[in-house]
Amino acid sequence: MVEADPIMTAGIVAPALTPDDPNFPRQWPLPKIDAPRAWDVALGAGVLVAIVDTGVDPAHEDIGPLAWSKDLAGGGPYNPHGTHVAGIVAARINGVGGVGVAPSASLASCQALDKNGSGFTSNIASCITAAATGGAKVINLSLGGSSSSAALDSAVKGAIDAGVVVVAAAGNSNTSAPSYPGCSPGVIGIGATDENDRRASFSNFGACVDIAAPGTNY
Repeated sequence: MVEADPIMTAGIVAPALTPDDPNFPRQWPLPKIDAPRAWDVALGAGVLVAIVDTGVDPAHEDIGPLAWSKDLAGGGPYNPHGTHVAGIVAARINGVGGVGVAPSASLASCQALDKNGSGFTSNIASCITAAATGGAKVINLSLGGSSSSAALDSAVKGAIDAGVVVVAAAGNSNTSAPSYPGCSPGVIGIGATDENDRRASFSNFGACVDIAAPGTNY
C-alpha cells in the first residue's frame, strides 16, 4: 500500500517564531513553557497588562511606551523590580535585550510600592481598581504580604467581576503560609519552578498556589 504524501506549506505548518533579541537564547523559561510555538498563534496584541509594582521605566528600550502610568507611592526613583517584571511580561521583539512572554501586549503601570519595594495595602487595592477601570485585561501583582484587608478583597472582587484576570505571586518565603493578594479569592496564585520543573527552593507552596512557572535565574 502506498501512503499519500501531501504537500505542506508554511501557511499550514509554520515554523516556531524565533526572536532576534540577543538575550533570547539564554531565556530558558520561554522554550520551557513552549512560548515560541504559542507565538505562532498569538503574541498578545490587543491585551493590556497592568503591572502593579514599584513602577515601570517608560523609557526602557525594550518596554515603552506605556499605555498609562500612575504613581500612588509618592514618587522618588524607581526600584528596578517593576521594570524587570514588565520585561518578563512583554519585552518587545526588537533586536534588543530579551523578549517577553507576550511581546505584543500593551503595558500599563501603577506604582504601589516605593523605591525600597514596600507600600501600603491600600495603595495596592487602589492600583487594582485603577487598572480594572483603566482597560486592563490582566493585572500582574508580583508582590505580597501576610495580611489581607477588606479593601484589598473588594478591589480584587471588583476587578474579577469586570472580567479582569488577576495574577499574583504566591510568595518567596518557602512556606505554605498564605500571602496576599496571591491567596485572595479569585486571584491566580503563582509559584516558582526551576530548570528541572521542581519547586524553586524559595517558592511558597500549598493551597494558595494555583499554578507554577519558571522563576529562577531569569
